Amino acid sequence: VTSKVSVMDDYSELLHQSIMDTKSVLEELADGELDLYPRIHDGVEMQTILNFEMNSRAREIKIFNSQLFTITDIFEIRVNVGDGGGADELLLSIGGKAIQAQIEPYFIKGKLEKDSRLVLFEATIPPLSMIKVRVQKKNSGGKTVLSKLEISKLSDTWKELEGSFWSLKTTKPSTLSLETQFLETSHDPVTGALQKATKLGSEQTFSCEQSWQKYRDAAGGAYLMRLSSETTDITSNLNGSKSRDHFARLSTNRRTLFSNVLRSKMYQARRRSN
Repeated sequence: VTSKVSVMDDYSELLHQSIMDTKSVLEELADGELDLYPRIHDGVEMQTILNFEMNSRAREIKIFNSQLFTITDIFEIRVNVGDGGGADELLLSIGGKAIQAQIEPYFIKGKLEKDSRLVLFEATIPPLSMIKVRVQKKNSGGKTVLSKLEISKLSDTWKELEGSFWSLKTTKPSTLSLETQFLETSHDPVTGALQKATKLGSEQTFSCEQSWQKYRDAAGGAYLMRLSSETTDITSNLNGSKSRDHFARLSTNRRTLFSNVLRSKMYQARRRSN
């Protein structure tokens, strides 16, 4: 029953309705509008642009933490500050204290969006709490900076940034790396995929391998019930008392059998005895 498409739609609609109900409550508590919720259950909502080119008044962004624990995360706001670079023109603050922020180019489906950019910042929000982030078109005093862009190949997409206020640098794929005060990464020289992360100070390394899998159609809903691959028929020929013992072990190991089903192929077990 749970593999029906109608059930999937029903789950999605119920979840969406609960989000919309929560949205109205949060709007009353925060005395504002929440714009990032899809209008329909299977839709995707675009970020609202804070347009400082048309209106330079300060804006207040409210971020709510619905979890029962404190979260520290990177948040992004889409802004339009006009033709200027924008780094020295935007100041972000939380609780009256200026915070560090970074401006990055914004892409839509691989194409550069010239009329808006992303502002990224870090914030810590206590459980079941809300913070207010104030965004002003004002000199940041170095708190807001432009991101440094390093690319391995100057494609048509990146050529649009040449000669602008962005710092664009072409580098060899083998030298691509990300580094923070805690760790440093190394990447595949061909694909750029992450290969290894090294913890600075202790030199501990974590190696990883990335791969992409394309799933074929499956008759599944909220839970994967049946794969599209052919079932494998396993036949066991048992005689005498062994058949009774085998049946008992098969009953107690049902969870293991189902686990194997989900991890690999769907097997069909058949017991034969004299």
